[in-house]
Amino acid sequence: MHDPYTRRTFNEYIIVNKSDKLSDASKRWDHYHDFYELYFYLGKEMSYFIDTKTYTIYKDDIVLIEPFLLHKTVYNPTSERNRILVLFHPQILSFMDGPENEGVAHEIEMLFAQKRKFSFRSTDSKKLFYDAMQRLLHASQTENSSFKNTKVRCALTELFITLLDLSYDEDIEESNHTLSPKEKLVHDVITYINENYTSDITLEMICKELYVSKYYLCHTFKETTGVTVISFINTKRLSEAERLLRYSALNITEICQAVGFNSISHFINLFKKAYQCTPSVFRKNLETEILIP
Repeated sequence: MHDPYTRRTFNEYIIVNKSDKLSDASKRWDHYHDFYELYFYLGKEMSYFIDTKTYTIYKDDIVLIEPFLLHKTVYNPTSERNRILVLFHPQILSFMDGPENEGVAHEIEMLFAQKRKFSFRSTDSKKLFYDAMQRLLHASQTENSSFKNTKVRCALTELFITLLDLSYDEDIEESNHTLSPKEKLVHDVITYINENYTSDITLEMICKELYVSKYYLCHTFKETTGVTVISFINTKRLSEAERLLRYSALNITEICQAVGFNSISHFINLFKKAYQCTPSVFRKNLETEILIP
């Protein structure tokens, strides 16, 4: 998998992690996972790349990431990596609905589907959300409690109900449109890949579409993202293949074709390199995953 938390999430289902270190993180354009992520920033300023857009994130801003959405954090050398990260398995949503909060799970799903960034206008709203986050963090750090899982799930539900209630006080979401020419090219390349990954894509086709030379395309993309264009295309296809393995009845050959690979052997080799097992074994392992206690 592409994320260090992935295997832990399968066992824990909710992870709350706080960090206040100076950034030493490198750029990771192949970063995606099969769970939800809420990123609560407590530093001064950083950037968050999501899908094809870059968002400037300030203190007390919230970033929401859906499963299988490509994203990365970008910190300046002197910026603080001061954040609280909340990761949770989609199955957790089934525990959030009840007699007194029916429909919350659907509202949360829509929240992640429609929003990428939250910025509260008022200090009161920021404090209310911060306090709810602290309660979740405290519950997750509770030791030797028979009811820890229940406490964490309740605190997570409270956190999202608070966010939903405070959404009226939200600033309009805006992405950073002041892209440099190189960043604009990368944005256009990723947009093209996202729209065409199910078909055959070649460097020549991208160059023709964007009116750039092959050398400039490859050099600029690698310089800006740290990975090659072909690597990014494969990552996009593998993320979609994982989603289909989990949530569709398509067989391996059909999945291979659906995500744009022309060769089943090439697909299996790339998948095995990324996931340390074949697609068939990956799907078989899903059947033995432990249900949430």
